[in-house]
Amino acid sequence: VSTQSTGECGMGNGVCTTSEDDKEPGFFRAADTRRSSVGDSLASAADVITQTQTYVLESQGLRVAKDGTAAFAHVSCVCDEYYMSRYGSTAGINMDRGGFGQSAISGRNYAVIFDGVSVGGAVNAYAAQQFTQYTLDYLSSNDEMLSTVSPDIIGQEIFLQASRTKSEPHLRQKADGGSATGAVVWSVPGKEGQVEIRGAAIGDSAVIVVELLQGRAIQLNGVDRIQGLGTSDSGGQIAIGLGVVGSISGFRCTTDALHCLVLLATDGLTDNLASLDAIPLIISSTYFNQSRLPGWESTDLPTCQQLTRILEPESQCGHDSVHPKSAEGDCGPGQAVCGREELRTVSCQSAVLRLSNYVEWVTHQRAMHELQYFQIELRCHELMRTAARGSEGMMSEEAQGADAEQDGGGTAAEIESLHAEMRRLQERKTQKRTSGKTDDAMVVALTPYNCVHPLMESHHLVNGGRLS
Repeated sequence: VSTQSTGECGMGNGVCTTSEDDKEPGFFRAADTRRSSVGDSLASAADVITQTQTYVLESQGLRVAKDGTAAFAHVSCVCDEYYMSRYGSTAGINMDRGGFGQSAISGRNYAVIFDGVSVGGAVNAYAAQQFTQYTLDYLSSNDEMLSTVSPDIIGQEIFLQASRTKSEPHLRQKADGGSATGAVVWSVPGKEGQVEIRGAAIGDSAVIVVELLQGRAIQLNGVDRIQGLGTSDSGGQIAIGLGVVGSISGFRCTTDALHCLVLLATDGLTDNLASLDAIPLIISSTYFNQSRLPGWESTDLPTCQQLTRILEPESQCGHDSVHPKSAEGDCGPGQAVCGREELRTVSCQSAVLRLSNYVEWVTHQRAMHELQYFQIELRCHELMRTAARGSEGMMSEEAQGADAEQDGGGTAAEIESLHAEMRRLQERKTQKRTSGKTDDAMVVALTPYNCVHPLMESHHLVNGGRLS
């Protein structure tokens, strides 16, 4: 791969309807046609767009294109109780949003992800969704321009205009003031079986090319963090009504069109990797076909050497602290089978599935601790609200007797006991450090082209689907 960073740069609202031919949830078709302020290309009515659903704040799982050339996993290692306790929601919230599109005219695939800033709650999830819808519609509306205009210019146009969008009137919760990091990617035909991967990103969302024959992963965008803050600084974001904060990283690279996968990932994945070299190991390992695996027990993220030792078939699942052998030497009851798929045959669906299961595996110990802590915190809040309602009620003098005092004393004692347990859990967390960072994760995988493109007619990763 030859990469070139193209420098730094500073929601017309798409109307999408479900196609009559597409009854599967998440498949949408662009219904309007208009011009962009950058180019003159008319919107394509033939693009099929798959994205996270607007009104679903929780994680939405796995979505796969009909032809198999694109897929995403929308998951979270953050317990629902965290959002219910801290933000007063009735269920969990996944702050990450995204999707992919497939052009039936050019045969290109394209994708986008946005990671809503956690501080502030649901407004940022709605903003990330609004950015996603705007960006996917923009890419669908400007198919021809994607091949002729610099990714710097397109990235600046997308992120700046997305930050100026207004919440649609029918939304039950407005996205105004919400902010997110994000990334967008598309492909441009090259010479002699080559393809140019183009795009732009802001903040710590990542665009990664996996070279399937060489077995390596390369991140295309840069992240402009403040020195010394590490991953606590996102490196930039866009905010509705506030504009672009930080620098936009435009990029382009040339690679083999038929032997690469393009990944887009939020920091829920990248912050849980010791290095990008782990990605080829993870996406080719059948061990991560299953969820709810026994968690990684080390205090540090697994290195490539450790992953190789754990995941090689000849190891017979031989990392005793993670998945011990049975007496017969094979994987024990309920254990996943270690195996290795040839990297060049890994599908988009397998890639996002295995990466999301890896994140669950590496953060398991921390996630279990946080679940216990926030369950207790949520119970404390419930008790305090109950006590507050009781004290505000208009009670007769007879009701304010010994029984009421006894009930109030019991509630206070239970709250104090729960607070003490929370302190013990925090002390245990300090004493026993666990690996990984619990976070939401959006991972998209796609091949540069879909089944419409002539190069893909006999490609083994195409499932025989048709863009109708």
